[in-house]
Amino acid sequence: MKRLFPAVFLLFGLSACSKTPDAVADINEGATISGLITVAPELQARLQPTDVLFVIARKDVGPPLAVKKLPNPSFPAAYALSANDVMFPGTPFQGEVRVIARVDRDGNAGPAQPGDLEGAAVKIPARVGDRDVDIVITREAGGTN
Repeated sequence: MKRLFPAVFLLFGLSACSKTPDAVADINEGATISGLITVAPELQARLQPTDVLFVIARKDVGPPLAVKKLPNPSFPAAYALSANDVMFPGTPFQGEVRVIARVDRDGNAGPAQPGDLEGAAVKIPARVGDRDVDIVITREAGGTN
């Protein structure tokens, strides 16, 4: 019996520590980050009906953690990023992130292009689970206003 206990404990510990896709889904379930996106008054005249809004959550390094694409946005625009928006399936949607919004002219994901408008959440870093992570779009891509 004494030999069986360490083996059972080890087996239980290994199974509890492994992150199967189902375990990651359980961690992600209900995890969101949300807020309201507005556009600075001086940029509102530059909005076009064909614009696409991208809301992007990034960790410190690497590709975006999560992205939501919203065609033909109307402002103010409420958003919520969740595990459904994670770029790579199986990646936990958790922790600290930077959240940005981009009004994109061509609607294609990728780096900002001239003419795109951007803004970042004031709350840096935000945490998955936070609400009221509001963003004001304040600048044109490339650093000009």
